[in-house]
Amino acid sequence: MLLTTPLWIRKTVSAAYVAAVTVLSLLPSRDLPDVPMFPHADKVIHFFMYGFMAFFLCWASPGKTATRLIHYTGIILFCTAYGMLMEFLQGTLAQLDRTFSWNDGAANLAGAIVFTAAAWRILNPNRPELSA
Repeated sequence: MLLTTPLWIRKTVSAAYVAAVTVLSLLPSRDLPDVPMFPHADKVIHFFMYGFMAFFLCWASPGKTATRLIHYTGIILFCTAYGMLMEFLQGTLAQLDRTFSWNDGAANLAGAIVFTAAAWRILNPNRPELSA
């Protein structure tokens, strides 16, 4: 079913997800729910937020299997750069009352890599293996 969804729907879902991540990333801290969490739970949240972003972008990536590998690499780079931009904005926009965190950026990168690898396995049934 994932592979038969029309491309315009896949692109729309992906764009909506990126927009939702942007809104959540730029909400002032006072507008975020005060939910008790375990230590470093925000890193887990970052891992999954940017992991799903990467998966949705891979899902919306058209093209042949050979060019998808290039697209998927670009998606990892995009998610990482976008996450760092959000961190930079959180650290510089005083009205957000949020801070910059390299660790959040690392969690974003890890999520993007893991979910892109999962997307490669799920979305490319005739894929070449990525082993050496």
